[in-house]
Amino acid sequence: MKNDFKYTPAPCHNGFVFPFVLLLSLLLLGVTTTSIQLYQNHQYITQLHLDNIVMDTLFQCGIAKFHKEMSSLEELPKSGEVMYLFPDGEASINYTWIEGRTYDLQLVITTNKGVKNKFGRVYKLEEA
Repeated sequence: MKNDFKYTPAPCHNGFVFPFVLLLSLLLLGVTTTSIQLYQNHQYITQLHLDNIVMDTLFQCGIAKFHKEMSSLEELPKSGEVMYLFPDGEASINYTWIEGRTYDLQLVITTNKGVKNKFGRVYKLEEA
C-alpha cells in the first residue's frame, strides 16, 4: 500500500507563543493600571491645591476686612473677636493688643466644604 500522505513534522517551538503573549499582556495591564493610579493622584492633588487657594483667599479677605474696620476706628480696642462671612466660607479673627498699633491675630478659617485651619499672625496697623 502506497502512502500518499507525506507526514512532515512541525518544527518544535515548545509553546513559545503563549508565554510571549502572556508577558506582553501583563506588561500592558501594568502600564494601564499605573496610568490610572497616576491620574487619580493627579486629581486628588489638584483638589488639594484648589482647597489651598480657597483657604488663602479667605485668609487674605479676612485680614483686609479686619484692617479696614480697625483703620476706621477712632480708639483701638485691646482685644476682641470678629467673624466675617464670605461666599467660600468664613473667617473668625480673635485679636489681642500687644503694643502701640500691633496686634496678635488668631485666625480660624472654615471653608464651605468643612475644612478648618488655624493661623497665628502678628499684625501692625499703619499710622493714619
